[in-house]
Amino acid sequence: MLLMSRWKNRENRPVMVVALVSGALSILASLLGVAYLKQRDLREEATAAVARAEAAAATARAEANKGERAREQAQDFVGFMMKDLRKALVPIGRSDVLEKIAEEALDYFENLPPDLVTAETDAQQAAVWKTLGGARYNLGNLKGAVAADRRAIELLEKLVLIDPSNEAQRRELALVRLGMAQVLLAAGQRSEAREVFNEGLEGESEGPLIAEAEAGLAELELVEGNLQKAQQRNAKAIRLLKNGLDRFPGNISYRKMLTITYGNAGIVAAKMGDEAEAERLYRESLASGRKLIALDPDNRNWEKELATLLNNVGLIYEKKGEIDQAEEFFNESLEIRKGLVGWDPNNTRWLLNLANSWHNDAALHYHRKQGGRVLDSSRKALEIFRQLLTLEPENEVWLDEMREMLSIAQSRLTGLEETTGALALSEETTKFLENLKKGNPESFATTAALAKVRREMGKIVKREGGDAVAQYRLAAEAFAKELGDELDEEKVVLLVQSYLDLARSLEDPEEARQCFALAHTVMVKHVKTKSRHHRRLRDFALREITLRTEGLRSIIPAGSEWRYWDGEGAPAADWTTKDFDESAWRSGVAPLGYGNGNEETELRFGNDPQDKRVTAWFRRTFEVEKVPSSLRLNLQRDDGAVVYLNGREVLRDGMPDGRIEAGTFANLTAQGFSERVFHSFVISGEQLKEGANVLAVEVHQNEPVSSDLRLDLELWDEAIIPRPAEILSWDKIEKTLGADLLPSSIR
Repeated sequence: MLLMSRWKNRENRPVMVVALVSGALSILASLLGVAYLKQRDLREEATAAVARAEAAAATARAEANKGERAREQAQDFVGFMMKDLRKALVPIGRSDVLEKIAEEALDYFENLPPDLVTAETDAQQAAVWKTLGGARYNLGNLKGAVAADRRAIELLEKLVLIDPSNEAQRRELALVRLGMAQVLLAAGQRSEAREVFNEGLEGESEGPLIAEAEAGLAELELVEGNLQKAQQRNAKAIRLLKNGLDRFPGNISYRKMLTITYGNAGIVAAKMGDEAEAERLYRESLASGRKLIALDPDNRNWEKELATLLNNVGLIYEKKGEIDQAEEFFNESLEIRKGLVGWDPNNTRWLLNLANSWHNDAALHYHRKQGGRVLDSSRKALEIFRQLLTLEPENEVWLDEMREMLSIAQSRLTGLEETTGALALSEETTKFLENLKKGNPESFATTAALAKVRREMGKIVKREGGDAVAQYRLAAEAFAKELGDELDEEKVVLLVQSYLDLARSLEDPEEARQCFALAHTVMVKHVKTKSRHHRRLRDFALREITLRTEGLRSIIPAGSEWRYWDGEGAPAADWTTKDFDESAWRSGVAPLGYGNGNEETELRFGNDPQDKRVTAWFRRTFEVEKVPSSLRLNLQRDDGAVVYLNGREVLRDGMPDGRIEAGTFANLTAQGFSERVFHSFVISGEQLKEGANVLAVEVHQNEPVSSDLRLDLELWDEAIIPRPAEILSWDKIEKTLGADLLPSSIR
């Protein structure tokens, strides 16, 4: 840095020195002429002047040479920083140092006089921007990384335009574009990432570059859920990279890409339910990763990749219930990640990976019912997030990940009846978030995280028979204060969720009904965005209002008895009709299914838990005295379902279009709130008849290895369903909740 600052202070010195030399020589010639004509006795003095002038010229030339050498030395130093120093810093994870050095180097180029800007300096500057982009990406600054990559691309495009025959620069441009596409994908800018990857496919003939573009597009297809396309692109990328390694066995770039692509292909196979193929691909990736480390043993980033692969193999074994084998891979991954963080405690990516390993370590202890060790490992994982968020309190991604990790830890601990430990983790996180909020009072993300943690604490307290209302009130109050006059939909939804929690905890039925009516009314009035989640919240509130309205009776209540078929093969084609002979079918009370542990009737799924039967079939006969014009059907299904009334299809939910057969997979995965809530639909009553009717339902899994299946259903006359806006009394709800929980903007 000292060399560059000196150079900036003397950057115009070569030009100035040349001008001074020329002026000095002109003056000297004039003096010599006058001395010769007028005063012969001044000859000695003139001779001395000549000597002084020559000395001055020599000094000037020396200064000019020094300036040129300073320029060359400065550029050499930039080259050193971007090559040798990068090689030294990136492997050990010191991207923070590299970022500062790159910014210093760019400062030099910004102050370079225009007459000294050359193709060589532009190429060097592009390399610096590329390095800065990589450093920012490693530090989690995705927006800054994209900006740096764009500057590098601008300079390289200019150079390629000037000299289209320069293959090295064309290849460098392609590499920077592909790198930027990866960053865009990580930043969630999928359409732009796809565009850049496709440009790479169209504009390149070199195998490894095409492989990198294919692998990038495969990752994008994976993110968007297009698993078959992802599988095809990964296979093509692997084929190209293996061909490249056949020709150049020691090429680190090929080996790195092959290792990563094998790993991504394993993730795709796992998501497609092919665990055997996923394991094979992960092991291929592991073998390739170990070769990568042997080729470049000083690069700790390869250790990071190896730890990720070990972790993924461990997840495969954990899912299969083979805990001892999972532990072998999880432990090796954990030790590598601990070593990396010990080497560089400030590397955020390595810290996040270590948190993930502690989280998986807690999973092992959960399977072995070791509550104390689940608590210890979960605490270590959450402590890492607290450490990171102390440095970067506005990082919403980290806040969400910490909260999600806490939620899983709470579930594990309460499942092992370690409620004290679950509440202890919740209280520690709550105190941390409260302090974080004090230092950053404008952060809504912190408010949301804090309120969500309190909601989870309330659920634990309620599960244990305690009073959860206090926690839910604090959560609702926090969101109410944040809402203000401008009704942001996200904030409104979070407030509504707090109202729903409160409503379920209120003991007085009318107070609860009013609170549910408040939640439904606010959703309908202020949340215009259509989404499954928003619809589920409204459905949930409406159903709870209905259940708490005196005198209402359903046509088919939840928890009814059903006849069902869970045996081999599909039933006869007329299974949905009233005349079908169901005598061979079993009967049981809803909820029916398996996998959740709270089914009233457990169904069979076959002999192979890795290849369960996709579909189960259900029938219920019921009577109606007066046929309603429309019906409200509330359906709890996991995953998808088709409903028939007297032999005619009246509803399909979570199922594809077209003909439905026994092996048809659902096109969504029911999980979390989606699998617990009743989904609400209004259907026509024209298929109903006075007297006996039959409702038939087929429930489909989304994959053969799906862990659970579920059905419960209730049917109402739509005409008797209460209208929440008509039920809601602002005076009553304010008396129940208090004004602090009811911002004026929602009224």
